[in-house]
Amino acid sequence: ASGAVGLRDPAGGLVDSVAFGSVAGNAFIETAAAPLPPTRASPGGSIERLPNGADSDDNSHDFVTAASATPGAANH
Repeated sequence: ASGAVGLRDPAGGLVDSVAFGSVAGNAFIETAAAPLPPTRASPGGSIERLPNGADSDDNSHDFVTAASATPGAANH
């Protein structure tokens, strides 16, 4: 499913955000939405930031699809 998430600092300021899929007009889009994660059986597909830690303020350039989530590991 399409969606978005934003990260805020303790004062409530938006630090970073990502929107993915069909989310036109969403406040968390940075330039253009990231691709929709692939639909897979649990635990599902994911999107990952590549290169790891890079942020160009364009979700469509900063994120790629991944066959599985890798929480806590470096993106590949």
